[in-house]
Amino acid sequence: MPGQPLTKLAFFFALASMGMSHARGQLDNDFWFVAPEVITNHGDTPVFLRFATYNDSAYVLLDMPANDNYQPYSLAIPPNSVMSLDLTDSLSWYENQPFDAVSNKGIHVTSSANISAYYEVNVWNNPEIFSLKGQNALGSSFCLPYQNLVSNVYGNSTSGFDVVATEPNTVVTIVPTADLVGGHPAGVPYQVSLPLPGSTYAGRAASQWNDGHPSGTVITSNHPVAITIHDDSCNGGPFGGCTDLMGDQIVPTDLLGTEYIAIRGFLNGDDRVYVVATEDNTLVSVGGTSIGVLNAGETLEHALSDNAAYFTTSAPAAVWQMTGFNCELGAALLPSLTCTGSSSATFVRSKEETCGINLLVPSGGEGDFSFNGDASLISDTSFVPVPGTEGAWMFAQLNLGDTVPVLEPSKIANASHAFHLGIIHGTDTTGTRFGHFSDYGAMKYQVTMQTVHVCLDEPFAIEVNAVNNGLYQWAGPNGAAGEGAILEFPQATMAMEGHYVVSGSSGACDVESDSVSVVVHAPIGPPGLPDNVVACEGVPLSLTGTGGTVTWLGPQGEEWNSATLNVAQPTPENAGHFIATLHDPWCPDMSDSVFVEVLTDEERLVTWDEEKSICPGEPTWVNVPYEVLERQPDIQWLWTPFGTTDALVFSIEGSVLIHEPGTYLVETTTPGPCAVLGQGEVRVELADCDLLVPNVITPGNDNKNNRFLVRNLDQFPYSTVRIFDRWGNEVYRSDDFGSTQGWLPPYDASPGVYHYMLWINRGSEDITIRTEQGTTEYSDPGPVKLHGSFTVFK
Repeated sequence: MPGQPLTKLAFFFALASMGMSHARGQLDNDFWFVAPEVITNHGDTPVFLRFATYNDSAYVLLDMPANDNYQPYSLAIPPNSVMSLDLTDSLSWYENQPFDAVSNKGIHVTSSANISAYYEVNVWNNPEIFSLKGQNALGSSFCLPYQNLVSNVYGNSTSGFDVVATEPNTVVTIVPTADLVGGHPAGVPYQVSLPLPGSTYAGRAASQWNDGHPSGTVITSNHPVAITIHDDSCNGGPFGGCTDLMGDQIVPTDLLGTEYIAIRGFLNGDDRVYVVATEDNTLVSVGGTSIGVLNAGETLEHALSDNAAYFTTSAPAAVWQMTGFNCELGAALLPSLTCTGSSSATFVRSKEETCGINLLVPSGGEGDFSFNGDASLISDTSFVPVPGTEGAWMFAQLNLGDTVPVLEPSKIANASHAFHLGIIHGTDTTGTRFGHFSDYGAMKYQVTMQTVHVCLDEPFAIEVNAVNNGLYQWAGPNGAAGEGAILEFPQATMAMEGHYVVSGSSGACDVESDSVSVVVHAPIGPPGLPDNVVACEGVPLSLTGTGGTVTWLGPQGEEWNSATLNVAQPTPENAGHFIATLHDPWCPDMSDSVFVEVLTDEERLVTWDEEKSICPGEPTWVNVPYEVLERQPDIQWLWTPFGTTDALVFSIEGSVLIHEPGTYLVETTTPGPCAVLGQGEVRVELADCDLLVPNVITPGNDNKNNRFLVRNLDQFPYSTVRIFDRWGNEVYRSDDFGSTQGWLPPYDASPGVYHYMLWINRGSEDITIRTEQGTTEYSDPGPVKLHGSFTVFK
């Protein structure tokens, strides 16, 4: 199926240093074409579409819009290059048949930059080229030119025309000048409805004889169409009996002119030039001498015996030239002279056969030609005046031999004047390819890029191909204006986005305007990356950069051409900074990095030990080390009290306030694919701490300092206390005061001074006691007896 099997495509690339170029021949970025059905009896393969670029690369799309089963071709062509697309294997998809029927064979070619294109039947003994004329081929009124000298050899290869619609619901009206296949008699109009863009119609002459060719047939339509004409397997009997294909894509009536020049080829006899009138009483002259008067639709044949001839008509007419080698025939529509032509034109020499080059230029431009950048190959001495033009036009016919490469771009340019180029390519024993490669339409500006994409704040320029002696006036959004073939902007802003139109003139000729769209893009980078990553040795690592097309560069020079970086076996050796680059289609690429730490099994286990002692009733804090806490781990504290073996989970915090002695274990696990384990042990023992005897208590309802309590007395079991009021009455007694919560005065107790007698059941350990009289250390062994007082405030 076309568009699918790329292996079936024969692409021929040709790169050349072509130099600077200006307005181009047959240059456009939008082409409609319908391929004629060429008889297989004589040979119709191979067949190619050939595309030529200039200073800009082009992304070319070939589609058949009316055929839902067609899968388009997408071609990327470098600057100053030729690409040939081989259609041979799927020719039945393209050749327009059956006759007198609506088909879906229309070809639509679009390009991101201006290109030239032509269709070539390259069979060795029946070749021809059909130059695609872009927008110049589209119109709603056509007058068809044909030769009427020679007949078609085969009854089923008669002369004919093929029409392709460019818009939906196109109605075509045909007024034939000869009987057509399908029962359409001469002089009787009929209509054909083409429902879709790309819908086609094939009209064919009912007779194979020369007097049955439909020259002068008028075709009109309610929407623009493009038309191909062809004359298949014509018998070149008058020249020696060869049989050849002739044809071309023609232009509409509004692009026909009143001045033409034909340059003679290499036939064994005179070339034939056919003038077809579009209006009644059209006077036809050659070199200033009248040769006839035609009514609309009539055809005049002129035998071209001179090397060149100047034709004028009193009203617009179509001019068709039949030429060739010996008896091998070719034919093409001649371009009008008025305000037409190109500053450069590119063609392809298909085979190692003669490639005759016909050049036509206004006087004064003959010394300014170059061929593939070489100004020495086309000399001004090769040019002579065209008879009848009083020296206003000069022509040359050249054979550059092997200087013209095969299947590579050949570009002819003129630095000062628009010119016309025709090629006659073939031999006297094979066939002829005859066509013109200069612009058939009025002079027009051609922007080098239809759409310019630019990054915000970056400089950019829009450019139009230079027209000889052209004036350039630019108008754009928000009042933007300028002059010259190149309009430069130092810094792109969003206000510059929009449509820019270039218009102007060249001497006495108005030049058709063209336009370019400017799209301003804000940068899209850098890529979105995760925070620095801790990975485990041997555990697969995956990192993803977001935001668009991302590539990665590793610390050891590794590359990943995808948004996701995958390291199957991380090791400490390949840890480090991984750089991600976000590729911006319109702005500079931007990068960011993530640091990857790879931990070994030993590094993943963090252990610590700690010992603490606490005073009874005085809690203390135990903590997970900071180097573990900074990894934000899950935490679990376990406590094993003295005298037991059961571990109790009592906290999941990083810091814990300890009230009791015992062994405390903490286990930590970091989140993420690479867990870092932590294990710590904190042993808390009870210490011998100072005894504190209060001198004031404030019993009340606030639970603060309500009781007479000797702190840390629980270190000395069976210590006794006696408390007396100020009258000597005993109000409290305990024989194991350290195990109590202290004395809480009853509700009706009087405030004031109370006295105590404290007997501390001490052995030989040192002891420090703080009272209202101060701090006293006791080192002699034995019990300690204290007498003192405290005050009760209510």
